[in-house]
Amino acid sequence: MIDTATNTVTKTVTVGRAPVAVAPSPDGKRVYVLNEEYHDVFDEEADDRGSVTVIDAQTNTVLSTVAVGRHPASLLVGPDSSTLYVTDLGAAGGDPSGITVLDTESLQILDHIAVGLNPNMMAVNPDGTQLFVTDWSNDGMWVIDTTTNTVGALIDGPTGGLAVSPDGRYVYATGDESLGVTDDSGLTVAGIAVIDTATNEVVSTTNVDSTLWDVAVSPDGRT
Repeated sequence: MIDTATNTVTKTVTVGRAPVAVAPSPDGKRVYVLNEEYHDVFDEEADDRGSVTVIDAQTNTVLSTVAVGRHPASLLVGPDSSTLYVTDLGAAGGDPSGITVLDTESLQILDHIAVGLNPNMMAVNPDGTQLFVTDWSNDGMWVIDTTTNTVGALIDGPTGGLAVSPDGRYVYATGDESLGVTDDSGLTVAGIAVIDTATNEVVSTTNVDSTLWDVAVSPDGRT
């Protein structure tokens, strides 16, 4: 844990092996750490499920650790802090790659949403009704209705990080050559796509000079 006023480490909390992502709950009560645990993606017989370590944000103590799917990539807490989403390459019990949905109070798995082979980064709209998930295997972004956990449109292009505007109107999505963005010389380069959440259409793209992994939007939505 780091004191942001002084940029000093105040405490170290032991979690699982190979932690790959951290997500605080919006209500400030908990911190969730995603642990990859295993790395051999080619060994189908290995018990290579990942895990989530749940930390009390007030005491910085571990409350629980829960197993999730194989080779997890990212996690996200819903706006009301009641739901946790984890992307993985196959949940326990033989489920396909997708998103494991957990109840943050009971830490029980509620659902597993099957999408493409390589679900990657996620973002959720402000009211928590739409989940956006990039997928390397399909070179695109899935739109999921969280009220029913059903998979809707696949929007071509985005494969990396995502961010939703504060008003929920747009998703900002990163991608590589799959976005089809070109520079001044005509070369295909990485970029950022702006997606209208009402129509699920890409309304604009911007090229960048290097590979992008993630993106963020300022609280006022202007930057």
